[in-house]
Amino acid sequence: MSRKTRKLMWSVPLIAAVAVIGALAAFMALHPGNASADMLPDEPTNLTVKKADEDAGRTTLLLSWTAPAGAVEGYRIDVSENGFVWENLVGADSPHTSTTYTHDKLTSADTRFYRVFAVNSHGVSGVSNVASATTDDKVAPDPVGDLRATANGQKQIDLSWDPPADNGGEKIEGYLILYHNGTDWVVLPGVAQLADNTETGVLSEGTSHQDKSDLTPGETRNYRVIAFNATPIALPADYATAGFGEDNVTASDHRQVQATTAAATAPGRVTGVTAVATDAAEITLYWYGPKSNGGFPLSHYLVQAHRAGESFPAEPDNDGLADITDTQPSLGTGEATNAEWRIPVITAVTTDGTATSQAVIATVAVDHDGDGNPADGTPARQVKWYFRVYAISADGTTFRRSASPSATVGQTPAARPQVDVGGTDVDPLAAPLLVAAERGATPDVTKAGRIELEINIPTGGAEQNAYRIDYSDDGGLIWQLLVPDTRFTGFTLDRRYSDTLDLGYDDTRRYRAFALGANSAIGPASLGQIGHTKASSAPDAPTNVMAAAAADRKSIEVSWTAPEDNGGQPISNYYVQYATDDGDDVAETTDFDTGQSEIMATGSTATSYTVKLDTALPADTGYYVRIAAVNKNPLAANADRPATTATDISWSKLAGFNTSEAAAPGMVEGLTSELATDASGDVRGVLLLWNKPESGGAPTTYQIQRKVNDGDFTDWRNDAMRWPATSTAYTDPQEPAADEMRAYRVRSVNADGMSGWSMVYYPREPDMHTHIAAMGTIPAQTVTVGMTETVNAASYFSDNAGATYEAESDDTAVATVAVNGSMVTITGVAEGTAMITVTATSGALSAMQTFTVTVEAGMLMAPSNVRATQDGNTVTIEWDGGENADTFTVAMLTRMDDGSWDIPNAVYDQNLSGSPHTVNMATRPAGTYLVGVAAGTDDGEWTNWVTISDFDYQPNGGPPPIP
Repeated sequence: MSRKTRKLMWSVPLIAAVAVIGALAAFMALHPGNASADMLPDEPTNLTVKKADEDAGRTTLLLSWTAPAGAVEGYRIDVSENGFVWENLVGADSPHTSTTYTHDKLTSADTRFYRVFAVNSHGVSGVSNVASATTDDKVAPDPVGDLRATANGQKQIDLSWDPPADNGGEKIEGYLILYHNGTDWVVLPGVAQLADNTETGVLSEGTSHQDKSDLTPGETRNYRVIAFNATPIALPADYATAGFGEDNVTASDHRQVQATTAAATAPGRVTGVTAVATDAAEITLYWYGPKSNGGFPLSHYLVQAHRAGESFPAEPDNDGLADITDTQPSLGTGEATNAEWRIPVITAVTTDGTATSQAVIATVAVDHDGDGNPADGTPARQVKWYFRVYAISADGTTFRRSASPSATVGQTPAARPQVDVGGTDVDPLAAPLLVAAERGATPDVTKAGRIELEINIPTGGAEQNAYRIDYSDDGGLIWQLLVPDTRFTGFTLDRRYSDTLDLGYDDTRRYRAFALGANSAIGPASLGQIGHTKASSAPDAPTNVMAAAAADRKSIEVSWTAPEDNGGQPISNYYVQYATDDGDDVAETTDFDTGQSEIMATGSTATSYTVKLDTALPADTGYYVRIAAVNKNPLAANADRPATTATDISWSKLAGFNTSEAAAPGMVEGLTSELATDASGDVRGVLLLWNKPESGGAPTTYQIQRKVNDGDFTDWRNDAMRWPATSTAYTDPQEPAADEMRAYRVRSVNADGMSGWSMVYYPREPDMHTHIAAMGTIPAQTVTVGMTETVNAASYFSDNAGATYEAESDDTAVATVAVNGSMVTITGVAEGTAMITVTATSGALSAMQTFTVTVEAGMLMAPSNVRATQDGNTVTIEWDGGENADTFTVAMLTRMDDGSWDIPNAVYDQNLSGSPHTVNMATRPAGTYLVGVAAGTDDGEWTNWVTISDFDYQPNGGPPPIP
């Protein structure tokens, strides 16, 4: 987090605002002997703060001050939200030399307090006066820029816009999208809603949106997009009825924009019309539906017919399509020469595939000599009939037909052709029997499936391998050609065909098959059959789950890695669940049986999520988080929330976090000292100022110690031992005596530990002493048990010529420290953390640095040189090495007759402290043994086995048995 935007948490007493003006002058008047001793710069004066001009005033404050006399190399600037809680904004080592400063990236209506210090090579001056200002309040954002609406086909309009030129003083949180329904402005359906106002919808991020909300071909919509920078959004009171005029919008609104979807068109052309002579009195029609319905659903098909020598009825106009009511009339009766009728589109089909929605059956009389009397004995004559088909769509009372009819197809009712097979007449074009079987994923296509088709010969049919196969992906509404002739495909001798055309997991497809004969003859369709590809499964569990609570404990940040196996379908969503640890500090699924929270759907395929909570989680509490992925598998996707015991999803491993992880606070920053005076200018002791720690846990108190001249540091007042962390300043009320040198040190404290000391002198840097001061911060060190790390202390103290150095450890059981010149050497003794204090002394002055050292366990080493010796029935196993191990395990395995080792019956001796280890072999048979030793730690880390495999054991040490 940037220093410029970081929220502040620490404080300083109000005395800081009034006790600095003339403080040093008053002290010098009391102690004239030191009048020329202080080489620090004077404090800056006349600090003022104001907001920036115009729109920038909502995010920017401008500081200016008067430079002090004398040499100034830069300025340190502190900032506070309330005048009591301070942190560093510009450090003393930052190269800021101007007497102005611009504090930007603030939010609107923010108040900030500032104080400034001058800096030169000798250190930091006294503090300036405290000044404050407040940024302008936020306003509604400007209108969005360049709002655009573009039709994208017949059922979608794409919206896009530019962000407002002025965000009104706060970042843009989202956009409200409205459209006019002919009466009022309403929220665009499908856009997420604000939690506290169900009438407002928000597109929370991005500057574009696709409107797919029940649009129809040729529909015109008017849109408005409103940017907002606060929740809830402040809508115009009349937003719902504001109409279309530009006078009806506000500064936070935008003028309307309009788009019209593409107009509806006529349905596409019907193809593949096939006429089959079912028997001597019947013709059956089949066809492929149009590839496009023109924008509205198909209502029915219009079929026209005429007999040879005649012509089709006139092409129907769209207005009259609804008046055609005949379905499947008889052809060839009376004087009829042509006819037309409609076949409704059947949308409901049976699950067993027996529905005949693909067929149009026309009954044609065999006796068709035109006299209208089939029983008069006049020889029958068979007449050829011709057919064509139109597709019809319906939009309410508006009908549209295909721009052109299907190709014309002719057929004569006739007896089925017969062939002699074994003395029996059979029909070679009888309708086949079709079977569709589910199959798994093909080996060479990872995410594709296939359906195996098997065509059987019906009773009364002739064996052959010439078939046409059609398929439908919508249950039989629209048919398409799959195989025109199986003789030229991968059709097998057992009449099987594998369909892999654009199939995936969870696909359902309907099929029909036709027998093919010579001279383009074709038989009737089989009954429809349904086939399914392999069902997808639930995805694997996500991995690498990480979770942490925000500082205010009102949100949980979670991230993870997507499953390696998505189960055959793309991941569609993730579920997040968190629960309280049951108190045993062990991550286990039973934690979710008690104290279970709601399972939240992320609504996204992103692999990170922020759980936003209504109330803060309790402090010092352990939690676990788990993640589950779902795909389009119906088992996993149909439920709004998966049950915690659901078998169709896989939960990830648990990730744990604590709402307030134990952490000692960091060192205080920017400690400085001043002569404290009251409003009348009278001396009232020494004022210490510092800034809150920038690292570690939050302090609860500060400890302040003082030493005078060459004395020891002491807690001279009870309040200085436990100064509350709500203040980052302290006044020592004891007035300094003439020629008295004081040193103060301050450290931060909480329940988890304490920081190192920060130190400052008062009076600071008299010329009667050699100058020495801490410079930078010695970084924390890490050392392995038994190893050393070295730090050059001279790099962390300024003006240190001729300085001597001392160092001490506050816990020599963890780490020891030695000094050689300026080189400080730390030796790791045992795992843990110790505080190292380094003191540099030059003349009568000294300076101090404190840093932590963490001692880690050494690397676990494997044993070596494993050996075994026998003495009677006792075998002694020895080994070398195994450094940093907490425990050892010895295993013994017997060699089997086939030369392998008897692993299932291996004998383990565990929890051994080290070498050697003895084994009583009295109950074990003679033979060759493999002996192995592994080293481990209490944390469960283990080395590989180190083995010997040629140890021959004989009872009582005797010779091997005679074969």
